[in-house]
Amino acid sequence: MTGNLSNYLITSPIKALYPKKLTNRLVFPNEGVLDNHDDLHNNYSEFLVLDPQWKNKKNILGNIEKLDQIYEKILNSLKEELNIIHKKSYSKNFWRIFIGPWLFNFIVFYFERWSDIENAFATTRIDRSIFIKLNEGNPASDYADSRNYFLDPVYKQKISQKILSFFLSESQISHIDAKLDPQIKNKNIKENLINKILLKFNINKNKKYFFSHTGLGYLGNIKLNFFLKQLPSIYYFKQYVSYKKKNNSLRDTLLNNFDDKNNFETCLKYFIQNELPLCVVEDFDNFEKWSSKQPFPSNPKIIFSSDLMWLNSLSKYYLAKNREHGSKIIYRQHGAYYGMTKFMSQEHHERKASDVFLTWGWNEKTKNENLVKSGIRIFKTKTSFKELNKIIFTFRSRKRYVGSIAIGSYVSEKYSDYLKFTQNFLFSFNDILKKKTILRFPPFVKNIKTQDYFGNLCGNFYHNNNTNFNILMKQNNLFIHSNHSTAFLETLAHNCPTIGVWDDKEFILKDEYKKFYNQLKTAGLIFTELDKAKNFINNLDIKKIDQWWNQDEIQKSRINFINSYANTINFNSKKISEIILLNSRK
Repeated sequence: MTGNLSNYLITSPIKALYPKKLTNRLVFPNEGVLDNHDDLHNNYSEFLVLDPQWKNKKNILGNIEKLDQIYEKILNSLKEELNIIHKKSYSKNFWRIFIGPWLFNFIVFYFERWSDIENAFATTRIDRSIFIKLNEGNPASDYADSRNYFLDPVYKQKISQKILSFFLSESQISHIDAKLDPQIKNKNIKENLINKILLKFNINKNKKYFFSHTGLGYLGNIKLNFFLKQLPSIYYFKQYVSYKKKNNSLRDTLLNNFDDKNNFETCLKYFIQNELPLCVVEDFDNFEKWSSKQPFPSNPKIIFSSDLMWLNSLSKYYLAKNREHGSKIIYRQHGAYYGMTKFMSQEHHERKASDVFLTWGWNEKTKNENLVKSGIRIFKTKTSFKELNKIIFTFRSRKRYVGSIAIGSYVSEKYSDYLKFTQNFLFSFNDILKKKTILRFPPFVKNIKTQDYFGNLCGNFYHNNNTNFNILMKQNNLFIHSNHSTAFLETLAHNCPTIGVWDDKEFILKDEYKKFYNQLKTAGLIFTELDKAKNFINNLDIKKIDQWWNQDEIQKSRINFINSYANTINFNSKKISEIILLNSRK
């Protein structure tokens, strides 16, 4: 960028942050800042979109290690200070389970913004930035509430403005009164009839075993209870809504033991003090009383789940409090990347916070850790494959912020780079293949246009997110996955004709996993070179899919892979009940 015109740094997709003069130049620290439903930036003389720092493969593992060290330091400090404030003596593991997911997610969310802004100043000239006037507002009520904050553009701008104050002088900042506030709405889930009955009579109070969000499905949970000789129950974890106001003097006592050594840590300390959810600080006493009244078993021997550590503050508190009182947590893998990538933040947290961790087949026992092989949930599958019905082409989602880390997934690859690679392959399909192709996005994606970054997918291909994925696996479909996802593992485990097509240059895989991964590449089940992928799909005889799929090399590599990473052998509710009984006797 040259000349006398000003370079404006735009840090959130808010129109008010754009300068009035179209002759100014815009700098975006990453492509997530662009609002792709409004091409306002194209009206300016020039704009520059920088690469995110997650794309720097050389530094990513080092950065993750540093963030984890900071996380542990802050957790140690908060454990001491929150115990003093609330007159408790809870262990570090209690606070790890209760506030750890929020704390690590916030640190990653904050690091992404800090590092991208820092990179902008290091790589180009930044002259000015526009700040909007914001009300201080309250922190989130609980963990589930905070995830909505992370997605809100105004909240992101609030974080960015504080960070920018460490890089810009006051004369470089233009203040405007845009009258914008974070558009966050607390959702107070109404009691249903079943929960009211359970709350009144508390028939679950003395149950030995607590199961919720297990990933086994309703029938699997019923069978599990049957094998353990107890009546099944459905548990509802409501989101907590606090009406307390933020107490700044109380929050100023937090992190006094945290030794911030640089501006990054000083700014992070400020945010942790100010953004911890209300149920952790001001409203903890009321939250505990409210939690104790929920119709859950009191001190069960075993708690079994695969999702409660991430649901909301009530679910995390229930886990933390009962483990503090002697309950054992048996936690089951939830999705892909576990055991595969060098660092996966959910796996990292779940293994530390649980007593027994059930994998989908892999094993890498470390000292004092109890990993147990389980498997992936299997539905009824086809016995034979007839003429091809449809090609189900699955996509990853466009992440608006990074809250968890899995190296070799959405963190270390720009969405635009991912989509360029994927579309290059997809648009090479011959007419017959195009007519049979259905685009499939993750189930939580409600508006497909938000994922169509270049605006040319929806008009050229049919997309359908309505049909249940399990039904699709029972049909004569070929599955093509554009990322290393849970769906990829599921279709391989169900013996559905499957290939993966993606760019794996950003992957940092564990050595043990590489052996199985490379076997799939050799067998032609994973393609990472576009020319080979295009040649394969356009020369595949779709009337003889079964002949290709049932080749010895393909089936051998598939079976070797799923036995370790999507196991289907001897995995059912009966097997889980045996693991639970074994650990309840210890």
